[in-house]
Order: sequence, then C-alpha cells, then structure tokens
Amino acid sequence: ELTYGRDNVREKTTLSTFYRFASSGDDTSQSWFNIKGSQLWKIQDSPWGIFADTEFDWSEFNAWEQRFAAHAGGQYRLLSLSRATDPDLWIKTLTLDGRVGAGPRKEFAGIETYLVIEGELGGIVNMTFAGDQTIEANASYYPVLATFDDYRFEANLNWKMPLHLKGMKGLSLALGIKYQYQLKVSPEDKNYDLLGTLGVTYGF
Repeated sequence: ELTYGRDNVREKTTLSTFYRFASSGDDTSQSWFNIKGSQLWKIQDSPWGIFADTEFDWSEFNAWEQRFAAHAGGQYRLLSLSRATDPDLWIKTLTLDGRVGAGPRKEFAGIETYLVIEGELGGIVNMTFAGDQTIEANASYYPVLATFDDYRFEANLNWKMPLHLKGMKGLSLALGIKYQYQLKVSPEDKNYDLLGTLGVTYGF
C-alpha cells in the first residue's frame, strides 16, 4: 500500500492505493486493485468539517468486477485528548470524529449494476503514542437510501511507524487491516473481504 497525506489547520488530504495478489500453485485466488482519495476541509474555531471522498475498486474475482463510490457530508470532532493538557495520559494525542454523508455507488457487473445512492454513517479514531507512532481506525456503514434493504460496511486499521531516515522526513512504514462486507452479492461471491496490507506512507 502507498499513501500520500497532507494535514494542516485548514485541511487534510489523503490519497492511497494498494494491489493485492494471492495464488496457490498455478491458481490465482485474488487480484484486487484499489485507489481512494479523501479530503477534509476544517472549519476554523469549530469542531465541524466538510468531507468528500471517492474510491475505485477493480477485482478480478468479484462478480461486480469494478466499483466506484463517492460520498460527501459533515464531520464533527466528538473527543480530543492531549498529553499537553492532561499529563497523566500515556498517549500523546487521541481524537474521535463522527461523520454523516451520502453519495452514489456504481457497480459495473454482477447483480446491482444500476446507480444507487447510499448514506454514510461512520467514525474515525486517531491516536499518537511512543515515538510519534500513530494508529488510525475507521468504520463506515453505507445503507442504500432508496430501499434500506441493502447495505455495505467497511472498517480499516492502520499502524504507522516513522522511518527516521536522513533526508526522508515524513516517511513511515504502515501495517494495515481492511474489512469489507456487503449484504447482497452474486451467488458466486462471498459477502466479505478481509486483507492485510504492508506499505509506506508519506506525509507533510
């Protein structure tokens, strides 16, 4: 996985991509490419922000083959802790954000090739601890708004460890776990995907 990120007082931008390949002997069991972009505009002196994200998946062994999704909405800071204001904390910082939004999803094959509008209800936890290591965990529930009889769920956990290399400030090693669930899928598909990722991130 490769991740590029920028975070300042006005906005936070993240662009990430991964490719997962798995095989046993001559049989390939997974070939999955993903690219995702996320943008958060922070409202000054307010716990509120405005987010927009877009994601594209290509998977050789899922009936939907290609999937595009985009969402936008509001994000709210529910919790913010810092050792600077609370010296008894063992962590350096801890934040919890909630978000509510909606947007389109399109699958190009399988049983659901029409355009659907789905909501997003999610949460994001960020923690900084020893040696400026960070853990980010997020989870989102995506119900189909027209019928509410279908939904997706996605959760991610990423642990970043800074690589203190001369002339390479901002570079980190990243370990991740990604889980996806979709209620309605083609008979030949399974409802969930679970994968681990190993990669590098660059932030400034």
